[in-house]
Amino acid sequence: MRPGATYTGPRVPQSVARGLQKALNAPDTPLSVLENGSSWRCMNGEAYACFVGANLPCEAQANTERTPTQEESEFCQQSRNADFIPAAVTGRETVFEWRCRDGAPEIVRQVFQPDAQGFLSEIWYKVNPN
Repeated sequence: MRPGATYTGPRVPQSVARGLQKALNAPDTPLSVLENGSSWRCMNGEAYACFVGANLPCEAQANTERTPTQEESEFCQQSRNADFIPAAVTGRETVFEWRCRDGAPEIVRQVFQPDAQGFLSEIWYKVNPN
């Protein structure tokens, strides 16, 4: 993901990687790791960056759908009263925590908020690329 259609610079500039390194409080993380595993974009005149890390859905829009998917329904048919439905089933971009109740998917609570562009705000960090 790049900040705009007219941008022609590196995929993740070192200045953005440095800003993300600081935002993540990860001074020992090599810049090359952040440059190769991150996305960045502009929002409201500010630069934001996301490090994929543990399979974070940096480039996916937040899923705010409250209707269970077929996969969630099938999971709950197999695990009728599961305390949670794994992210591998719900998708990592969902804003909700899901569980199974008597064989049906149910929202427990909302755990993430979409930002102004529809991405998960909790995984995107405002960075100062200067």
